[in-house]
Amino acid sequence: MFFLAVAASWQTAEAQQVGDLVVVTVEYDTKIKSEVVGKIYAGTVHRVIDVRGKWCAVQDVPGWLPKRFCLTTKSALAQYGKRIRENQRDVEALVTRSMIYLEQGNLQKAFQDMNESLKIDPKRASSWNNRGLIYMQLNQIDLAMKDIDYALKLAPQYANARNNRGMCAYALGNFTQAINDYDEAIKLNSEYPIFYVNRGVAYLASGNSQKALLDFDAAIDIRPNIPEAFIGRSNAFLSVRDLDKAEENASQAIGLDPRSPEGFNNRGWIRYQAKKLVEAEKDFRKAISLNPDFSKAFSNYGVMLTELGRPAEALENLDRAVELDQGSPLVHSNRGNAWLAIGEYEKAKLDFEKAIELAPENAEALNSQAWFLATCPRPEFRNGETAVGLATQANEAAGMKNWSYLDTLAAAYAETEDFEKALELQAKAIQLAPADKQDICQQRLATYQAGKPVRTDTGR
Repeated sequence: MFFLAVAASWQTAEAQQVGDLVVVTVEYDTKIKSEVVGKIYAGTVHRVIDVRGKWCAVQDVPGWLPKRFCLTTKSALAQYGKRIRENQRDVEALVTRSMIYLEQGNLQKAFQDMNESLKIDPKRASSWNNRGLIYMQLNQIDLAMKDIDYALKLAPQYANARNNRGMCAYALGNFTQAINDYDEAIKLNSEYPIFYVNRGVAYLASGNSQKALLDFDAAIDIRPNIPEAFIGRSNAFLSVRDLDKAEENASQAIGLDPRSPEGFNNRGWIRYQAKKLVEAEKDFRKAISLNPDFSKAFSNYGVMLTELGRPAEALENLDRAVELDQGSPLVHSNRGNAWLAIGEYEKAKLDFEKAIELAPENAEALNSQAWFLATCPRPEFRNGETAVGLATQANEAAGMKNWSYLDTLAAAYAETEDFEKALELQAKAIQLAPADKQDICQQRLATYQAGKPVRTDTGR
């Protein structure tokens, strides 16, 4: 769900079922029984996550509202379109239609409507914020940050814009800045569960699984049926290799939203990590069937197929992931690893370089490129000094707390023949590595003790 605030008044209509995308037609104080627990705004776009009789609950907003105040997006597009035809300067209608298009993935039309609204009313903070969200979906993060910063200049207490700026910082791999922005969003509005979820994701990326769990728990305390919080919590348990709890939480997320491709993709990744490969493959296929344009599911499925030694299938899925999300550094890194696994070093090099080009500060992209430069079996592709620089950046972004990034930095120093530094860093990696990664870390430690660098076709 994307954050916006507009005002509108429309005839009422009922949401059909869980999973529907709806437009709210009135401003309403959402409730649990008779207690007001939140507010929802006219013209905002949400996904229905629960229906009970004449009431429904929507994603990211605590409490319940009458179904009659929810208009299906098909009807909303028709009615807002009519309103715009009657008055081409109707800013509220343009903004709302833009956000419907954004949720539907029609970025070109979303951008056109939001640009038109800003021509008419350039002082509307929510429109700058929302255009920033469109830029984010276009992977133009610098432009997104610029728009959201301007929204905050117009409205310094705009909690949703502060949250969205945190999302930009996260996309750039700057987890510390992201956490700071989410802190401010929570200070401004402590009742929005998605703020806690987002901060939890950033804590997790920075290697602080304990704080991440606290945030996911806080989100669930505010809203017990928010699937994203259970997905986040499953990833936090995955990070400490508690695979049973990770799978349990992923299954809870699916139970809350059985039509969620994100839920099945998440559980598929956990089951892959747990070596439940048949079940994992079913989950990835289910995620793709629910959303045939879900780049991350294709990418994760491709990663699993790479490790299983099914390179043709892996590359088919990873090519599709890149096609769907050409601006994602992660999918390029994953495809680079697939090329690496079959000895296509030049193609691997191009994908790793593309990932860095797309996100020069993204820790995962930096780490993958550094690993390739430090460990590639072909000498013409290795560059120890560059690998040290990239791996150092990745570790700084993660606060020197990510075992895999430390492992890469150790390999990079070994490539420069600084085995003393390699041994120091590998010892730190071993301290942080989960139980199922201890053997490989110890093997690398022994390699450095013998005065040798690591050589492998296995990517990050």
